[in-house]
Amino acid sequence: MEEKRGYLLTPASVSSSDIITPANNQKLEGVIIYNANPINQFNEFTAVAKQLQEFKTALYVSKGFMEKSGFVEADKIEIETAYCVVTLPIIIDNQLAGDVSYVPTFEKNSETKNLFGSYRFVAANLKKV
Repeated sequence: MEEKRGYLLTPASVSSSDIITPANNQKLEGVIIYNANPINQFNEFTAVAKQLQEFKTALYVSKGFMEKSGFVEADKIEIETAYCVVTLPIIIDNQLAGDVSYVPTFEKNSETKNLFGSYRFVAANLKKV
């Protein structure tokens, strides 16, 4: 019996153009929050690992962001985006530099997934509760 591997591909001709369409350069108003997870947290499976329980769903910010915003660690912050409103504690992530903030989505039934549309970042309004 002959062993067959791979895919049968058929060559095709395609046309291309050197014309580049500019991206939407619409300015985002408010605080930019990124959809990112802390180190060692990837998804709902790592969220249940006993060894990784130090992380929780929160608004993680750099020290510079915290100083600029006037919030204090563990304050409850209402995060409002075009998609929903979520209230989370605010925590300093010492591995961040600059004026940066992110919200993780590693927990299975977390509302934070709703904060972001189809992008990894979103403009938000922050308010202490």
